[in-house]
Amino acid sequence: MKIFQKTSAFLLILTSVIFSLSSSCKKDKGNPPVVTTAAISAISQTSAESGGNITDDGGSSVVVKGVCWNTTPDPTTSNSKTDEGSDIGNFSSSMTGLTPGTTYYVKAYATNSTGTGYGNQATFTTLVMVNLPAVTTTAANNIAQNSATAGGNITSNGGGVVNASGVCFGVNQNPTLSDGFTVDGTGSGQFTSQMLNLLPGTTYYVRAYATNSAGTSYGNQVSFSTLKGLAVVNTRDITEVSAMGGVSGGIIISDGGQAISEKGICWSELPDPTTDDNVIVSGSGPSSYNSAIVTAVPGTTYYVRSYVTNESGTSYGDQKTFTTLGNVNYYSFESGLIPAGWVGEWAVSNSKAFVGSYCLTSLHGVNSETSLTVTIANSGQISFYYFLDWSTASGFSVSTSIDFYIDDVLAGNFPSSSGWHQALFDVSAGTHTFKWRFNARYMDGQAYIDYIIFPK
Repeated sequence: MKIFQKTSAFLLILTSVIFSLSSSCKKDKGNPPVVTTAAISAISQTSAESGGNITDDGGSSVVVKGVCWNTTPDPTTSNSKTDEGSDIGNFSSSMTGLTPGTTYYVKAYATNSTGTGYGNQATFTTLVMVNLPAVTTTAANNIAQNSATAGGNITSNGGGVVNASGVCFGVNQNPTLSDGFTVDGTGSGQFTSQMLNLLPGTTYYVRAYATNSAGTSYGNQVSFSTLKGLAVVNTRDITEVSAMGGVSGGIIISDGGQAISEKGICWSELPDPTTDDNVIVSGSGPSSYNSAIVTAVPGTTYYVRSYVTNESGTSYGDQKTFTTLGNVNYYSFESGLIPAGWVGEWAVSNSKAFVGSYCLTSLHGVNSETSLTVTIANSGQISFYYFLDWSTASGFSVSTSIDFYIDDVLAGNFPSSSGWHQALFDVSAGTHTFKWRFNARYMDGQAYIDYIIFPK
């Protein structure tokens, strides 16, 4: 009995020692790290972002950390993983090379000398692979001078949502959204597009388009020509305004599909001038042009429109307006009498007038003069128009001329030439005498001046 009691006591002490040694050995060995898994972000078709946070190294240094993932739950480091170094704390990881439209399971991990600890499991699904939509273009119809109808058929959305569709069109081949385009809704299937504000008699190219998250695709190209009609022209802004007029013109946008037989500007003191009013013809053809008004009345407001004529008729550009300078003295001889202040041998006649019906005319075939003395308050320019008839001798044309004097100083000499011409000379403030002298040749020829303007 005593031997049994001693044996039992010995076994109890031995068990206590073994347990104590075992506990001591376990405490010295340590634990795996403690880690949490970060939320999934930046999910795309083939990649995503995650990471983790190591809150306890388990009693020994972390030798590697990262995330591991798989298409089945509870991934481990034997599956796909990242390596983000050995520090503790927060870290981030990029998962790449993923398969589009696939569900993945993710865990952060951290490894020390004891083992590997895993974080909570997160899951995500990569985006579905989206291709460009497939679209075809339908032929144009309902063609008019300024409009037409086309459209398309979206036969595939490419795996994504079609958020815009329509047609793009232009005068150059293979039009894109950088050209004219329509917007005709979303989704797949057929659609119809109305193209407006087209130019008449013009060939257009058309392609249907469809846009999803992958981009924009275009259908096959079709073409059509709008019906012929009136030309389209814009009126140039008026520049170089003077006491006698200004410069305008036209920018031809379309010839209407027909030859332009005449172009120019029309102008009047009343709005909406037409070719029944004052007209300056600037030729024919489709090129843009400039037109100068030179017979306006100083200090007067005028309205101007460009015009273009083809087989379909005459079309007009937008209306512009300007006011001629008014700080001038103006002589036009339209009374049929010599104005006050003029002296000399020249007379008013209605044989050749630059503007209106009358002008000032020299003696025929005889050297003759006319002059005018005026007081000018402000310096500026004197402007006048002149015309010279040629002299004829032995069947040949011989040039006559005009000498122009300011205060008896020769300022200019003008020989015979075809048509009317403008002369401009600077003049200072003060009282001046202006004189025109006609130089006849062989008792022939004649000179004319008209539309004379001085600064006030």
